[in-house]
Amino acid sequence: MDLKNALQTHKPGQKFKNVSEVGKVELAEVQDVELIEKEFDGKIKKRYKATYNKEEIFIPVSVMNYLKATEEEVGDRLIAFKVNKKGSGLDTEYTVIPEILPETVNM
Repeated sequence: MDLKNALQTHKPGQKFKNVSEVGKVELAEVQDVELIEKEFDGKIKKRYKATYNKEEIFIPVSVMNYLKATEEEVGDRLIAFKVNKKGSGLDTEYTVIPEILPETVNM
């Protein structure tokens, strides 16, 4: 997205949505993924910023780690996922629920 388009859609005070707030996420629809660093409680935290359905979202590193491990195991059969969030701050836990296509059997 260029700056002109970003200015048109920007809302003052706008925050990125956490990936857990968007429901089911189709992998093919996630774009502009970028690793960013942000200070949180005096510590530098890393997370991913992305665009999904024309909205800016952030994806915690722990969720990306889970998705990477899942993709390494099942390959292109990982097509979507949903994230449940529990807690807040340093006590936040994310549960990733993958959507995986079944294996095809060649006969």
